[in-house]
Amino acid sequence: MNQIRKHRFLLSMTAACAALPAIQLVPLPPEIWEQLPGRSLVTEIDLAVGLGPIWRPMTLTPKETWNALFACAGPAAALILSMQISPRDRQRTVTLLIAIFAFSALIGIFQIQGPSDGPLYFYPITNNGSAVGLFANRNHQALMLALMLPMLAAYAAGRSKGILALSSFGAFIVLPLIMITGSRAGVLTAAIGVIGIPFILSAGRNDESQQGSMPAPERHRHRTRIWIALILCAVSLLALTIGLGRDVALDRLVRSNLSEDLRTAILPIALAMTKIYFPVGSGMGSFERVYQIFEPDELLTPKIVNHAHNDWLEAVLTGGAPAALLLGICIASYVTRAIRLVGQRAHATKAHRESMLGMVMLLQFAVASIGDYPLRTPALAVVFAVACLWAACLPVRSQA
Repeated sequence: MNQIRKHRFLLSMTAACAALPAIQLVPLPPEIWEQLPGRSLVTEIDLAVGLGPIWRPMTLTPKETWNALFACAGPAAALILSMQISPRDRQRTVTLLIAIFAFSALIGIFQIQGPSDGPLYFYPITNNGSAVGLFANRNHQALMLALMLPMLAAYAAGRSKGILALSSFGAFIVLPLIMITGSRAGVLTAAIGVIGIPFILSAGRNDESQQGSMPAPERHRHRTRIWIALILCAVSLLALTIGLGRDVALDRLVRSNLSEDLRTAILPIALAMTKIYFPVGSGMGSFERVYQIFEPDELLTPKIVNHAHNDWLEAVLTGGAPAALLLGICIASYVTRAIRLVGQRAHATKAHRESMLGMVMLLQFAVASIGDYPLRTPALAVVFAVACLWAACLPVRSQA
């Protein structure tokens, strides 16, 4: 019960996220359903084929909405399990995630060294020829690599010089791997991760100054020198990567024509769809099917348009006003917690470092979701749930 009270906000938001698709699956009488926005086409089809009045759920695609509901189970389980473990075990979770991410990065290296349709690509629909690792989408692999940067900083902070140097070397390797994935979002989220490193390192300095033999100012200068060296080495390695022609992400970021990008072309259509189905939404998980109703002839392509490639927009499109309200609550909570966390830097403890790590990771997820859909990948959704718990570990002032 203590954990429930302590994390009641996270549990409430988790329940609300699961309740949204569940409510959309409740059958409604035809008199109500036909009045919902965007349902006229289905009503006309019913009349044309002589089906008569039918009770239907609010969602236009019940099968996909059921899938969206079941998809909440993994992150919810990870969140509840993480609540039960001790702070020491949560630190071990960081180590475990770094190891898993490193394995996916290693798979990505092998992928780009082999054939584009080789056996290391585990999905029939994937970015062949790119370093996707254990994922099907290079953007998801790039985000995972970008998440490693703040995690490596949190892992190394307060440890020996050897661990700090090893983590710095790991970050030094991760940066060019992100470039090789060819993900533009990966470049942006990596930049956020690098910017967040000094904030993570500075958090928890009070505990370290009391426990360690090295004075706090000297310890801080030591960490600063390490990360300055890391950044200089990383810049050199990135320059070498560009010189060798493996800067796929930078090339796509600088030279790509956004007007020819399918994601950009979909955006105004998705906005129009959002207005049509607001405020009830089309149903969680329904974008792929509903988009086919509005897809213009000039955008017809053999490629599958399974998402809006803007998860913020797609959430409102499919979830309507309730989804927009939940997003607004999340944003307000994040901003409030960020202000509180920065305001307590003078009293920073290890709990602040853990919270800062979660905050940086959540910001990376938020930025990645502007041009993609990372939270619809089960593995990244679980990591997101764990990051939410880390971000919520900030104690009140009297407990610091």
